Amino acid sequence: MKKNFWFMAWCLGAGVLCLTVILTLANQYSYAAEERIIYDSKNKRDPFIPLVGKGMRLLVPQEAKSIENIILEGIIFDPGQGSLAIINGEIFKEGDPIGGFILSEVTKKSVILTKDEKDYTVVLIEEE
Repeated sequence: MKKNFWFMAWCLGAGVLCLTVILTLANQYSYAAEERIIYDSKNKRDPFIPLVGKGMRLLVPQEAKSIENIILEGIIFDPGQGSLAIINGEIFKEGDPIGGFILSEVTKKSVILTKDEKDYTVVLIEEE
């Protein structure tokens, strides 16, 4: 009878200890879930904002009034599959319109935009 009593007391103590640990861990995770993480883009494109809209269509760029408003942010160079350019936070392929310009060509370090039969070269500026 005494062995049974001590066994039951031990099980009750172990159960209370386990419950305490579980509630403590659950409370810690609930605090972590309430914390908000704010992304600091440091004046670069936020990678958590999608580059394409619903239906996998490229988002429509805002109108660029002059070539000075065109900012070449990156190039994905693939001559076999078709190169892409990231301009003003949007992804473009050759032939796409960009605010009154047409993306004529994507090279490793620059893009050529055409407007009114005149070519403009925008060079990718590499950060050090």
